[in-house]
Amino acid sequence: MSSLVLLAAYSIGILVTFMWRELINDALYSTSYGEEKAKFEFSVSVVFIQSVVNLLFAWIWPWIVSFFQTKKKPEITEVPIENSPAAKKQQGKEDTKQSEDRPVSKFWLAVELSVPALCQTLSGYMGNKSLEFVDMTTKTVCKSMKPVPILLIGLLMGNSYHWARKVGVVALSVGITGFMLAGSGKSGGQEASMFGFVLALGAVMMDGFVGSSQERIGRLYKPSASLLMSSVQIWGIVLSGATLLMSGELPLLLAFTQKYPEVWSQLLEMSIANPLGNFFVFQMIATFGALQCSIITTSRKFMTILFNTVWFGRSVHMNQWIAVGVVFIGVVMDTFGSTKDKARKSQEAKNKVKRA
Repeated sequence: MSSLVLLAAYSIGILVTFMWRELINDALYSTSYGEEKAKFEFSVSVVFIQSVVNLLFAWIWPWIVSFFQTKKKPEITEVPIENSPAAKKQQGKEDTKQSEDRPVSKFWLAVELSVPALCQTLSGYMGNKSLEFVDMTTKTVCKSMKPVPILLIGLLMGNSYHWARKVGVVALSVGITGFMLAGSGKSGGQEASMFGFVLALGAVMMDGFVGSSQERIGRLYKPSASLLMSSVQIWGIVLSGATLLMSGELPLLLAFTQKYPEVWSQLLEMSIANPLGNFFVFQMIATFGALQCSIITTSRKFMTILFNTVWFGRSVHMNQWIAVGVVFIGVVMDTFGSTKDKARKSQEAKNKVKRA
């Protein structure tokens, strides 16, 4: 299969699955059900169902990946002569690897895995809860602010970044602030809209913690992708399930779905679309790189805003469209700067190897 066909297939897969998910998610919270005009307000249940589906997907993930991966020819390496400098260098690498692969405590690994699970559970809950107060357009714009906390924390830790990323963060901050000042959320007034905005930003912050904590676990314990995904989802089921039982939301959900059974199909479709979209993202990064994937996902956010606005007949002020444009300029600048930073770090690592 040609690269162009694969690129088109993965791009369409990302666009369709994630836009499908956002459309159903938006409809779930914005629809008025029945003559009573009842609203769906069971965000913990959504997190629990999504965690269960994600866990099932994590279990079959290795078989899916192995099916799509092509087998590589084994590389022929030169065997170093005993007691030669090359042999001693190779032995040093093996000794280092053995010291790094020391046995780890299963208890502490389980504790560590609970951190991204907690953050992911909170992110899912806050993101879904925000839709009770703001529409999907506002939530999508807020999610674009994800690079801001990452860069600010990095600067405080003494990291250096390309100038384009700093410009991008300023554009993101200005664009999102302008978007919020130019419009309002759902019914409930400015206070409700601001509360939904805060929830959406809180979900973005939790997403950042998920990434950083998973990166730390990967560096310390080197778990497989399947183990990391399944462990996080198991913890997510435990945390959201316990909250579901203690909050008394479960009987309310069952009563609501008994009255409006179409909600089950919406929940199932939304939960399936998420891991499918992540699969296409994984394949896109593995085949064409992170930059190409970032371009597609950035385009997907803009298309989500446009499609949801047209589909639900919402009015977006001209000032808000200008603010959306500023936000996506910021996203593009951040993506460009991130690529430059990765290239710089890669070159610095190569220089260190040469000097050694």
